[in-house]
Amino acid sequence: MLRGRIGKWTLALTEFAFRYVPQKAVKGQAVADFLADHPGEEIENMDSLDIANADLLTRAHTCLNNPIYSVHLAPWKLYFDGSKTDITSGAGIVLEEPLGIRHCYSFQLDFQCTNNRAEYEALIIGLEILVELGIQSVEILGDSMLVLKQIAGEYKCLSPSLAVYLVAARNLLTEFREATWEHIPREENFAANELAQVATGVQMPQDCVQRIIRIGKKSLPSVLARGMEIDVNSATITEDDWRNPIMTYLRYPTLPSEKRVRIMALNYLMWNEDLVRKSKDEESVEHIKVGEKCAG
Repeated sequence: MLRGRIGKWTLALTEFAFRYVPQKAVKGQAVADFLADHPGEEIENMDSLDIANADLLTRAHTCLNNPIYSVHLAPWKLYFDGSKTDITSGAGIVLEEPLGIRHCYSFQLDFQCTNNRAEYEALIIGLEILVELGIQSVEILGDSMLVLKQIAGEYKCLSPSLAVYLVAARNLLTEFREATWEHIPREENFAANELAQVATGVQMPQDCVQRIIRIGKKSLPSVLARGMEIDVNSATITEDDWRNPIMTYLRYPTLPSEKRVRIMALNYLMWNEDLVRKSKDEESVEHIKVGEKCAG
């Protein structure tokens, strides 16, 4: 027998059935209606509030009286470049997410193609990938002045073969809510340029549609990994030292240099900031000491 207050409530509630119902999600319109029905009040004396509360109430009051109608998301970035050789052509695409994560693509163009058509192919392929991903905002970056100016309507397209590419690119741009484009120097487009060049240098069999190539980097010669010792002499390199232009070229091969220096550099390599000469049998390397004459 139940006694006391609990017993009385148990007896009184026996005729009722209880069922748990979780709270439903609050809809955005309900929140908007609540804010519209309860506008913020003006704060007359801000001096009576401490700094933290005053700042919080000020921002809340501003939000209540200035509703946000849309949220602007950072666009994806599309880097594109095309490459043309005597044998084949290639397209390089780099897609960068708003958070900075990059996705790289390299396509070999197995048909007759000019350099400008290769540039358009890279742009169109990149736009098609973004459309398939459902991206609505894109920033297009490339070093092809011709393609970007034609897209913007600043250059006329007089080539019939390029006109169809221009129409295709513009049709794809209509799939985006927001699209901008900007011409950048080749140095800032190096990733897409490298991908395009990789595509032109890879041999693709007729029945092959995709190849995965992993490129690594080694900082030391293979002979050193086999336990071979090298006599290292950390002598100071002067400006008139014959090794200086070779070392500069090996460190920065993209900078302008003389043809003689480039040929000489084929016999040397850098190891721990020192110039090392390859042996004739390429089974060992020899450190170049101060005072030695140029072998080239």
